[in-house]
Formats: sequence, structure tokens, C-alpha cells
Amino acid sequence: FKTAAKGDILVVISDDEGFNVTLTEACYINAMDSTGWSYNFWKCYQNGLPSLAEMQSYKAVVWQVGFEHYPPFDDSERALITNYNNGGGRLWIQSHDVAWAFGDTALSDFYSAAANAWMQAQCKITWQTDPTTWATNTGITGDPISQAYTAGIAYYPVRDGGAGDEINSVAAGGTANYVWRSTDGSPDDIAIRWVSSQNNGTTGIGT
Repeated sequence: FKTAAKGDILVVISDDEGFNVTLTEACYINAMDSTGWSYNFWKCYQNGLPSLAEMQSYKAVVWQVGFEHYPPFDDSERALITNYNNGGGRLWIQSHDVAWAFGDTALSDFYSAAANAWMQAQCKITWQTDPTTWATNTGITGDPISQAYTAGIAYYPVRDGGAGDEINSVAAGGTANYVWRSTDGSPDDIAIRWVSSQNNGTTGIGT
């Protein structure tokens, strides 16, 4: 048999609850193939969590939360991501409900002060609201990720009532910029990118 070569990016799929893993993989493969990045997939529901060393051996990590995976990050996952970030990691989190789950004090069974503090420190966001749906994501003028889509790109919630969250950024410790906006009745920001203002970690470890 033949094993896959070591890639640039590790794509972690935390759970297969509520979505088509094959389709999700295909979307990532298409995006990375078209932009010249190599990659490997890690499925936590089959292999358990990757080690910190495994994550640090890649140039970046994409973390895809299962669409019906609650809480979106458990204690072990939160500790792993904290250690990865503190070691100088490059992390992209893809999820439709992290902000609601850890930010809605009234309706979320997964809210706790500790989880909310972790979200602000590690994901660099606070929760605003959880719209029922919207039809288009709009890019931000001048943003290196979404500026080509300021006219909008179609958005499909994972299910009825399963649209993403509107958020605020937490810039503490670095620079935060919004990347995408919703188009519901009161459009607002739904994604950020954050860059630390200083080098993190130890020379030769992490990215």
C-alpha cells in the first residue's frame, strides 16, 4: 500500500455528526488543490485527537467542527488548541455555532464562564446573535481572503435554523479584521482573522 505524503496543512474533522464528510472533504480538496497547498486529513471520530506535536509539524491547521457536535469543543479539545496557539500555531476554525454555544447565556446549554473566556482568548470573538438564516455571504473590501466576493457568494445553512453566528472580534494581543458579513435583516460580521502582535512559542517549535 502507499501512504500519503506529508502535507502543508492538517485538516482536522472533529466529528461526523450532522454533515456529509465526503462532501466536506471534497470542498477542502478543491480549495487547496486550486491554490497549490498540500494537505492531510485527520478524523477525530476515528483516530482520536491529534497530538500537539502532530499539529505543530504542519504549516497550518484547519479545524472543522461537526455540524451537530456539541459542545463544539470539549475540555480536551480546548486544552489542545490553547497549547497549539500558545506555541505559535496558525489555526483556521470552521463552525456555525461556536459563538452561540459558548456565548448565549440564556439559551445555550453549553455556555459557561470558562468556555466563554476560552472562546474570547483563543477564537478572538464574542457572540452577538444567531440568525435563523441568510442567503449570501459578502466579502470585505481590501480583505485578502474575501475581497473578490464583495458582491456576495451564495450561502447555505447546514439545516433549517442552523445558520452561522454574528460576532464581534476581540483584538486583545494582536490585530483583528473582519472577513465576511451576513445578509440577514440586520447584516453583521460572521468571520474574523486575527494576527498576534508578537511572536509566540519557542524557536524551532510550531509555525
